[in-house]
Amino acid sequence: MSELSEMISGGLGQYMEDLSEKVHELIEDLSDNEIWTKPYPYGNSIGHLILHLTGNFNHFFGHVIGGTDFQRDRDREFTETNHLSKTELLNNFDMAVETTLSIIYSQNEESWSLMTSAGGTLAGKNRFELILFCAGHFFNHIGQMIYLIHELKRD
Repeated sequence: MSELSEMISGGLGQYMEDLSEKVHELIEDLSDNEIWTKPYPYGNSIGHLILHLTGNFNHFFGHVIGGTDFQRDRDREFTETNHLSKTELLNNFDMAVETTLSIIYSQNEESWSLMTSAGGTLAGKNRFELILFCAGHFFNHIGQMIYLIHELKRD
């Protein structure tokens, strides 16, 4: 593996690991009920955002790049009424992150530029572009979680 490829895999992998740890830190002191509370009726709960990230990772890393048979139900990620416990939610999230990291760390000079079968706004993107997009997407939702926690704790 080239030095550049190792730097990209290492940097993106560490970034995703850091964001995953941030999710754990953010919800550490929240109850199961708080995780699923929507501070505003038109928004999301932290639990739904974690379900969404879990689905995103399982879809793009597991299915699109890794070839798993995962079938995503994106709408349900935001509407799920069967609220998992914090432990179950984090276990599922952590397994998806593990898949994500395995895929990122396994990339090499040749595989970074392989085209993906991702559709929508990611159609025609290579693995590097897809992974970079997912890292930015992850960071965006961390910001939303921070805001939601602020709103939950405002009183």
